[in-house]
Amino acid sequence: MGQELDREMWQRICGVLDEVMDLPRERRSAGLERSCAGSAELRRWVETLLDASDRAGDFLERPGWPEAVRWVRRILEESGPSRTSIPFRKVGKEGES
Repeated sequence: MGQELDREMWQRICGVLDEVMDLPRERRSAGLERSCAGSAELRRWVETLLDASDRAGDFLERPGWPEAVRWVRRILEESGPSRTSIPFRKVGKEGES
């Protein structure tokens, strides 16, 4: 599968993905068999993308900020009291300090 895809193949892959993506895993094989119509290359591409989607889970469906907040808190706690505040400088209008 180290080859470039032409427009037609990419459209076929997207079409099959649309058909089988939301099927329960136990029904995907039959859906792929029907949708790929014997094209082993098409099936390999679609299976690769389905596998990547399954491994990603709900990564893109959940907001990332709660995890970021936990990460920052952990870093601050591990750094000790000297790093629990963030220094800042007041900035006024141009020409003011």
